[in-house]
Amino acid sequence: MIPIRVTLTSLLAIQLFGQVQKGVNASAASRQLPPLSVPRTLAPGVSFAEVTLPGAKEKAARLWVYLPSPLPAGKLPCVVIAPAGTPLSYGIKVQDGDRPEHLPYVRAGFAVIAYDIDGAFDPQNSAGIRTAILDFRAAAAGVANARVALNYALDHLGVDPARLYVAGHSSAATLALQVAERDKRVRGTVAYAPVTDIAKHLENQFPALDKLVPGTSAFLKEYSPLSHIESLRCPVFLFHSDLDRTVPVQQTIAFSRELTRVNPRVTLSSGPYGDHYGSMIKEGIPRAIAWLRIAR
Repeated sequence: MIPIRVTLTSLLAIQLFGQVQKGVNASAASRQLPPLSVPRTLAPGVSFAEVTLPGAKEKAARLWVYLPSPLPAGKLPCVVIAPAGTPLSYGIKVQDGDRPEHLPYVRAGFAVIAYDIDGAFDPQNSAGIRTAILDFRAAAAGVANARVALNYALDHLGVDPARLYVAGHSSAATLALQVAERDKRVRGTVAYAPVTDIAKHLENQFPALDKLVPGTSAFLKEYSPLSHIESLRCPVFLFHSDLDRTVPVQQTIAFSRELTRVNPRVTLSSGPYGDHYGSMIKEGIPRAIAWLRIAR
């Protein structure tokens, strides 16, 4: 866990957070969201605050908001990112172990909002799986959660709407593509080792999922990125390790080929080293940050 300490930098960050929020014209829905808590310094140059969203206590979702400190002049670019680690049929909450995916963007000058996905499930308590699937479906596979984060970025942080991006790894990369297909505010998408054909990836699990919650397979097919590829028109950065043993790199190569037919702004990057996760941390994120600086 990264140590949290309150310093003079934190006090300055409090003032800076206030400056970011001041004078922003928020939508009615976003104005109902709680303000940022007092920011804390997670690491040199990184301020952090947590927002707990309204909802049932046991299902309350959160936003993790990071800003570079001190804030640079002008409006910030922003990356909105979900946690990875689901089988694509239920949600998950952000955890301390996700921070290695968040901090590089902040250190590069981006605001970052990480968010919980409805339908978090504890595999040690199998009795809750049906409720988790239903909550996940009610949140449109996490797209609804992403939209709250996007609203918060625009209405409460006042980030640059021309540089508003979504990113994610593995299952969260799938969600990043789903969000970009459905929300035209997204100006660029970064997907590390995504599952792009959910039907093919989960076909052996569909009978069990439909037995738990009828209609789940149809829902997941509908939300497969491949099902709405023609709607993915923003710039897209795809990264996948050649040695990935969790999600075959061939799936991303095929998706890139199909996507390029309707969207010429696609960058496919691969790495000859590392596995499903390590390659993303070591090679994928630095390449994506360089790409984001010029993505248009």
